[in-house]
Amino acid sequence: MKVLRKLEKLGYRFQLEGGQIKFKHEGRERPDPTVVKPLLEELKARKLEVIEYLQAREEERRCKVIPFPYPINQTLGIGEYDPMDIRWINGKPVLDPGWWKRIPKGRSRDRPGRLLNRLPDRL
Repeated sequence: MKVLRKLEKLGYRFQLEGGQIKFKHEGRERPDPTVVKPLLEELKARKLEVIEYLQAREEERRCKVIPFPYPINQTLGIGEYDPMDIRWINGKPVLDPGWWKRIPKGRSRDRPGRLLNRLPDRL
């Protein structure tokens, strides 16, 4: 639907509410009324086609499959827990949800320069 795509390029967003087409301008700049008015008139004249197009587009978005973010061979039971939430303490796996989110940024346990600072000046 060319008319709808042109209006969306100008910053308009469309959605269906019941049998009505709701639209709102969300662009940064104000669109030129001489360009927008004929497009909106054509949209109004082809209202049933636009409704069908928007319904089909909405249905397509709902049916879109989102791929699983981890390789299947790395998961230990899909949906049970996030593999990142397992950490090893004293050689045993422990489930600690979100532990990796609590690590302070900019610091790591083993900084590369740490060992060099402990070496004696002369060997």
